[in-house]
Amino acid sequence: MRTLVAAAVLLASTLCIGQNMLKILPAPLEAGSTRTRGDLHFFCTADYDRRQCAKDSEALRKALVRLPTERLGEWTFVIAASAHWEEMLRRLGGHAGTPAFSLLDVRATVMEEALFSGSLERQMQVRKSFGETGEGLLNLAITHEMGHAVCGDANERSAEEFGRELRERKEAACAVVKAKK
Repeated sequence: MRTLVAAAVLLASTLCIGQNMLKILPAPLEAGSTRTRGDLHFFCTADYDRRQCAKDSEALRKALVRLPTERLGEWTFVIAASAHWEEMLRRLGGHAGTPAFSLLDVRATVMEEALFSGSLERQMQVRKSFGETGEGLLNLAITHEMGHAVCGDANERSAEEFGRELRERKEAACAVVKAKK
């Protein structure tokens, strides 16, 4: 229990990812905000506009309410500004062009501003890559990343299968990994 408290205190200012540190701040929770389970935590990077952080984290909370987030356990969501997204992806070893990624070892999902708002140019780049915009793209990203998170699996194909089942309102199951001979 002390470890969780210490980790939560650390998350209030930085998220440590290997040798890299991501400066984050708790997402503002405004009156009338959608409530989520207490073991889900919401942050924005320190360079994110605070009002936009409140708005975008509310959109994320609303999208999560209809999903089986109890399967995540203790989990952190971070919304990061698009202005530094590509640099952050390179630094953290993420896949170029992706608008979201999960860090399984620190139980966190980092999502780009373009999933919620941001420049039209970046939103169009994401649409070209993923064929979706707006709520459809956000749902695609969340359900895919839940596949990584719930299954503890970095495999993209498995995460997408899990996400597809969630989007189709099926009981999503983790893929069975066959042992190598």
